[in-house]
Amino acid sequence: ILFTIGQIDYAQAQKLEGDKGDKKEINASYRRAIDRWDRLVSKYPNTEESSLALYRIALIYEEKLGDLDKALDAYRRLTWGAYAGRARSRVAMMTRKQLTLTTERKFRTNESAKVKLSVRNIKKLTFKQYSLDLAAYFRKTHAIGRMAQLDIDLIQPDKTWEVKIDGYAKYKPIEQVVEIPFEKGQAGVCIVNVSEDDLEATTLVIRSDLELIARTSRRETLVFVQNVRTDAPAAGVDLLLSDGQKVFATGKTGKDEAPEEKPQETDAEEKGE
Repeated sequence: ILFTIGQIDYAQAQKLEGDKGDKKEINASYRRAIDRWDRLVSKYPNTEESSLALYRIALIYEEKLGDLDKALDAYRRLTWGAYAGRARSRVAMMTRKQLTLTTERKFRTNESAKVKLSVRNIKKLTFKQYSLDLAAYFRKTHAIGRMAQLDIDLIQPDKTWEVKIDGYAKYKPIEQVVEIPFEKGQAGVCIVNVSEDDLEATTLVIRSDLELIARTSRRETLVFVQNVRTDAPAAGVDLLLSDGQKVFATGKTGKDEAPEEKPQETDAEEKGE
């Protein structure tokens, strides 16, 4: 009964969230659920109902109220029942360092190039930027992924700087966007390496106005390259074609010109009138 009553308050808080209700009222409903379930844990320890109740309490503190210290304490208190294993996993996740680095898209030359960090328990990071000859890299690897496999430790970076994590708090997961420096209006490709004492991550950043469409038959490949900023065909672009093992063909885009329009004949001209 205590669990069900707490669940009613929990469901009410979720409904208020879905309706974009008052934040104070939402938090009050969550805290009422915590109070109900705290009574359950105190009165009926070592039961499956109290195992789930304490796990729910910890989740509310972590995900809804943002009180990470109380969340961690609740997870650590949960040592019985079906939810004890999940609680141990949450403790491990909250207390270890985490670092993820992603480039979400390609950037145009009139845009700032940016990467996204997802971190936990890290106060600051060291950024290193390495310029990359993408054509030479493609000839070697026949792909533009696998950045983590590059041995860049012995290479001098083009730029190095430190970034402090905004809003850092212990145990708190944080996402942050960081701008990567490029010459104004210039295209380019670079490798970005991010590190701290125990962790590092690497990603590829591309700044370009070019897009291509390729169509292949048994004997031929047609490639159309366009400058998407000017909305015009891009001439003089070097092309490399690989089968995954070797570069079997190269080429260069030509200068496409719009066909000349033929003058339209009138009915009178066609009839000789």
